[in-house]
Amino acid sequence: MQRVEKLERKGNDVSKKENVELEKEVLPMISDTDKIVMKYGKPHKAVMIGRREFYEEIEWEQIPEPRYSLLKKETLSK
Repeated sequence: MQRVEKLERKGNDVSKKENVELEKEVLPMISDTDKIVMKYGKPHKAVMIGRREFYEEIEWEQIPEPRYSLLKKETLSK
C-alpha cells in the first residue's frame, strides 16, 4: 500500500490531514483458455458478445507467466 498525505483547505488556511493509505486494485488473472491478442502494442482479451468478437484491454499483470513470456517475445519480434 502507498501512503499519501492530503491537504485540506479552509478559506486561506491549509492544514495537513493524517496519512491516508491507498489500496492497490486487485486485477483478476486471465485463464489459460482465454484468447489474448496484441493490439497497438498492448494485450487485449477477446470477448464474444453474440456472434461478434470484441477486445477488452487488460494489464500485463493479469497474464500468467508462461503466456506473458510468449506475448513479450511476439511483441519484440515484430
